[in-house]
Amino acid sequence: MITRLHIQHFKGWLDTKPFRLAPITGLFGTNSSGKTSLLQLLLLLKQTSESADRRIALDFGDERTTVALGTLFDVLHRHDETQAVKWTVEWTPSNQERATLAQDIGNGVDMTALSLTAAVSSAKGRPRTDSFSYSFGPNRIGYGLDADRKRYSLEVDPPDLILFGRPVGRPPLSEPTKFYGFPDELKSYGKGEVLADLELAFEQLMSSVYYLGPLRDDPKRQYVWGGAQPRDVGIRGQLAIAALLAARSRNLKISPGPYKRHQHLEKYVAGWLEKLGLIASFDVREVSAGSNLYQVHIRRDPGSADVLLTDVGFGVSQILPVIVLCFYVPEGSTVLLEQPEIHLHPAVQAGLADVLADAVNRRGIQVIVESHSEHLLRRLLRRVAEGTVSSSNCALYFCDSADGHDTLTELQLNEQGSITNWPRGFFGEPLEEAVATTRAAAARASSTS
Repeated sequence: MITRLHIQHFKGWLDTKPFRLAPITGLFGTNSSGKTSLLQLLLLLKQTSESADRRIALDFGDERTTVALGTLFDVLHRHDETQAVKWTVEWTPSNQERATLAQDIGNGVDMTALSLTAAVSSAKGRPRTDSFSYSFGPNRIGYGLDADRKRYSLEVDPPDLILFGRPVGRPPLSEPTKFYGFPDELKSYGKGEVLADLELAFEQLMSSVYYLGPLRDDPKRQYVWGGAQPRDVGIRGQLAIAALLAARSRNLKISPGPYKRHQHLEKYVAGWLEKLGLIASFDVREVSAGSNLYQVHIRRDPGSADVLLTDVGFGVSQILPVIVLCFYVPEGSTVLLEQPEIHLHPAVQAGLADVLADAVNRRGIQVIVESHSEHLLRRLLRRVAEGTVSSSNCALYFCDSADGHDTLTELQLNEQGSITNWPRGFFGEPLEEAVATTRAAAARASSTS
């Protein structure tokens, strides 16, 4: 799980300052206030780590990638090429990663948290990794340019943490691999496996990040599935039905709670759609035996006719990928959701908070959601007040923009489900609207009397 993030000189963010991420992290605020940029930074790191090109510092993407951000110039804050985009990502490594690092470094090293700090600047028109470092406990292993910015060197703090046996007189070290990788020649000398361990830990973190965008595909009358096992539901949710069929083929089941029988993913998803008041039944059927064509059959209520997904309200097809993604990805994954409430009725937006809380509690995933939904937030606050969601498992932020800089304010949430520093203008001013409506009605009544 990602536990802390710090971003500098990225798009509207001059400096976010280090901020906490929790199992449920909510980003709220006005339009064009930097909420989406926070998700984009994580997606930029993910698609770079998964890029086949090991020489690039950052993969800004194109029409085929998750995000397409242009060039380094485009993402630098105020396009200031004298600065570097900088970030720190802190996360909790898996038990296996801790054991491997402890074995290669030596027992007794604090591995409860890992962090990667990196800086990328413009050099002759192309992105260049100036420096990066891994930290764990009081220890740090870094790689970067020297004071003259001509040669790369390795830094280990404390110096006796790992003794690298690189012979004297060797040629200068190469540029880093992407923004987080030590050059191969450095790994060939004593204790080089530690460097590979750190890189792998970061790559595994990025591989566990999944994203669903705000614009989801329209429902279809039939779906083609040839047996593929998608990693997720696609950035537009276009693979949601394929994911359900893949889960069916490998007998993926969800535990609904203690002393209850495990349910197939499809049934569990259908249960949530019913709880949200959207349907009475949900079934994915093969059009004909042996074909690769499938249809989604739905009943709006117990007495209604059986219809296809295309013949019911748009909201079902829009929330379906959200629910499938949360319960389909591997346990412990980080799920990024951008405006999941689009096209949903306010009551369903509120219920979406329960879906997310259930996925976090039941499967140990982390959800980072960017939203404009007051209904989603208020349901989450209610669950905190009721004690079904812990306030410590929530990190809620209000994003705003002032003087050309995006700003981030953590909302102080207590165990009673109250935000003690509710920002002015957050979701508009409902009280002011109510007062203005009352005054207008009274004035109109007096004028006609």
